Amino acid sequence: MTDYDPNLDLFLPPVTEAGEPVPKPRYTVRNAAFALQPLPPVDPIVEGLINRGDLVIPYGESGSKKTYSMISLAVCVANGKKWLDFETYKTRVLIIDEESGERRLSRRLAESIRGEVCGEDTDLLFVSLANFKLDDANDGNPPGID
Repeated sequence: MTDYDPNLDLFLPPVTEAGEPVPKPRYTVRNAAFALQPLPPVDPIVEGLINRGDLVIPYGESGSKKTYSMISLAVCVANGKKWLDFETYKTRVLIIDEESGERRLSRRLAESIRGEVCGEDTDLLFVSLANFKLDDANDGNPPGID
């Protein structure tokens, strides 16, 4: 039997001889053979619009109802309800609000939950004005989320 090598453990990041994490390169250059490899199937959340693992950043003019649209979308996804003409696939939703504040966001969420005829069992969580830094590993797993 050989000694345990953490660099061969698929669930742990590679480490140096000193036990420090090996820094990831800033980018990786790929070739055509890589692009031609079969891809895993797409796992939709909102059919034809959002897939699992997508990063979605709505933008537009101030007052164009971006927040209300995303709250409505979040409530529909959290309940597995159709949103506009898009089928959704029920999943837990986490809203990270860095703009509205807890009171304003709570009011808007309540309006949307009631408007979709949903209730307390809506599988939706939110945090407000926490000053998240999404590139900080300490902010990647907020407490209270199972």
